Amino acid sequence: MGHHILIRGDSTLVIRDADLALVRHFLLRAATTLGVLELARSLARWDWQGPGVWIGVEEAALEGHADVFDEAVRQVHELGAVLSLGELEKVKLQEGAYFTQALPSELVLESLCAVRRLFEQAR
Repeated sequence: MGHHILIRGDSTLVIRDADLALVRHFLLRAATTLGVLELARSLARWDWQGPGVWIGVEEAALEGHADVFDEAVRQVHELGAVLSLGELEKVKLQEGAYFTQALPSELVLESLCAVRRLFEQAR
């Protein structure tokens, strides 16, 4: 599994591909729930091509959306301490990739918080 590097100003975050897919999934759900359609459209364009290869990622689109991060965290908490395989099947991964077991929600929350910190530091 590869990694992607999110860049904002002079700050960077190296994040595993599957973790970025989970972050994208929950931010997209949150943006849609809140009606932040421009951000939802931007997130929908993120496409994982293969290990370490993402296209359509526009980091700048995430700036100024603390409410969307808050909603994403709320939605993860609402799902409980463990994300079931049924829930993980909804996450768009690269062709032929899939989750093989449930994941602790804490892993997703850590990734969401790391991405959020990147944009808070870059201000």
